[in-house]
Amino acid sequence: MHVRKVEGAGPGEPTVRLVEEHGEPVAEVDGFLRLLTVREYSPNTVRAYAHDLQKLFAFLGGRVHACAGDGVLAVAAAGVLVASGSAA
Repeated sequence: MHVRKVEGAGPGEPTVRLVEEHGEPVAEVDGFLRLLTVREYSPNTVRAYAHDLQKLFAFLGGRVHACAGDGVLAVAAAGVLVASGSAA
């Protein structure tokens, strides 16, 4: 899973996407990044969120969809981001 720059993104479309290894975008993240873009968040902020979510998905491994609402995992993942210096 990696963050890919989107060339020629139109108005309201994020300039980055989180994509699976086979190139398909992660739908849940795509919608969130689009929401941030529509709300006129800085492109740098949107990109930072994409990278943080990439780390969260790496932390969760294959359990992303099965545990999407699990608050304990979210707190643990936040700890990983803080420890790695991504969230301050």
